[in-house]
Amino acid sequence: GQGAPELTLLLARLALRLRPDFTPALLIAADALADEKHPDSALALLRRVSDDDPLAAAVAMRRATLLDRLNRPDEAIAALRGLQQAYPQSLQPPARLGDLLRGRERYSEAAEAYSAALTRVQRPGPEHWSLFYARGIALERGGDWTRAEADFHRALQLAPEQPYVLNYLGYTWVEHGTNLPEARR
Repeated sequence: GQGAPELTLLLARLALRLRPDFTPALLIAADALADEKHPDSALALLRRVSDDDPLAAAVAMRRATLLDRLNRPDEAIAALRGLQQAYPQSLQPPARLGDLLRGRERYSEAAEAYSAALTRVQRPGPEHWSLFYARGIALERGGDWTRAEADFHRALQLAPEQPYVLNYLGYTWVEHGTNLPEARR
C-alpha cells in the first residue's frame, strides 16, 4: 500500500465486504483514509472494533492519534492515559502521550510522560535512545537544560552515532556558547 492509498483503500474495503469485522482490514482502511486527509472517516471506521478484540489496544492508539489530528487533544490525552493505566508494562501509551504533549508545546507534561515510559524500561538498550532524546527535547524546551543535556548524553550512550541527537546537542551547545569544540565535531 505504500504510495498507493487509493488502491490500499479499495482492497481493504473489498476485504471488509468479505469479512466486515476483520480488524486488520479496518486498521488498513483507516490508515488509508487518514493518509488521504479523511481522519473523521478513519475514526468512524475504527469505532467498529469492539473493546474485546485482540487488537483493541492498537486500535485505541490509532484513535488517539486521529483525535489529536482532528484537534481534539483532550479526548486523545484521556484515551492515552486510559491505555497507560490499562497496559502498565507497555511503553507505547506514555511515549505517544509525550509526543502528543510535546507537539502541543506542553513541555513539562511531555517530560513527565516520557519519564513514565522510561520507568517501564528495566534495562535501557539501544532501542530506547529515542525516549531519552524526546524527553531531552521536552526538558530543553521547558527550560531545564541541565536535565536535558543529561538525557542527550544518555541517548548517545545507547546510540553513539545517532544524528538527531548529535545535531540537537551540537546546535544547543552553540546557542549556549558552551562546548564549542565538541559542538563543531
